[in-house]
Amino acid sequence: MAHKKTALITGVSGQIGSNLARVLVEKEINVIGLDINEPDYEFNDFLFVRHDANNISEKRSIFDDLSQRFGDIDYLVNNVGISTFDDFEVRTEEDFDQVISTNLKSVFFDIQNFVRKFDQSNQSSAKILNIGSIFGTVSSDFRNYTDLNRKSPECYGASKAGVIQMTKYFAVHLAKRDISVNCVSPGGIFDPQNPQGEDFIKNYSHKTPMNRMANVDEIVEVISTILQIKTNYLTGQNIIVDGGLTSW
Repeated sequence: MAHKKTALITGVSGQIGSNLARVLVEKEINVIGLDINEPDYEFNDFLFVRHDANNISEKRSIFDDLSQRFGDIDYLVNNVGISTFDDFEVRTEEDFDQVISTNLKSVFFDIQNFVRKFDQSNQSSAKILNIGSIFGTVSSDFRNYTDLNRKSPECYGASKAGVIQMTKYFAVHLAKRDISVNCVSPGGIFDPQNPQGEDFIKNYSHKTPMNRMANVDEIVEVISTILQIKTNYLTGQNIIVDGGLTSW
C-alpha cells in the first residue's frame, strides 16, 4: 500500500489555506494546519494546531511534536501572510515590522525547522511550496483603489519579493537533499465572503487579459498540482497565476 502523504499548511484559516486544506484532504492527503485563528471547518484527516507565526521559539517544539505524531511531513506550504492598508506616508514601524516578520521571517524559520526534521528522520525527498504574490514582482496600481481602502502596501510587496528570492535560494541549497522549492504568486482573488469594491473589481479586471479576478479554486488547483507531480526536477520557480496581468 502506498504511503499516505502528509502536508503542513501555514495560514490554514485564510482564503487560500482553507480551500487548499479541503482539496488536499479530498486527494487523500493528511493535512496539518497552523494558524493563530481557528478555522471554521472540520475534515477527516485534518488536524489544526493553533500557532502564532511570529512565535519563532515555539516552532521547534511544534515541528518536533508533529514529526513524532505523524512521521515524515512530505509537503510544507508556507501560506501565512498579513497586510496593512494605510498609506505609506503614515506607516508605523510596528505595522511594517509585523508584516515583514509574519510574511518573511516566519517562512524562513518554518523552512529551517522543516529541513531539520527532514535530516533527523533521514527522509528521502520532500516539497516546499511558498505563496508569493504578483506584488512581489510588480507594484500595486493605486488607481485601482477608488472605492476600496485595502491598498496593497510597500511592506507587503517587499515581503513577498523576499519570499520569491528565498524560494530560489533554498531551491539551490536543498537540491542535494531532493527537496524541491517553488513559489506560487497569485494575482487578485475575488473574495465572496468580503467582496472587494465594485469599482476595484472593474478596474482590476480591465487590466487583466482574462478580464476578471481569480477564483480561489484556480489558485489552489495550481498549488495542489505542483505538490502532487512525481518529479522534484521542477524547482526554484515562481509560478505567477494572474490571468496574464503581468504579461503586459
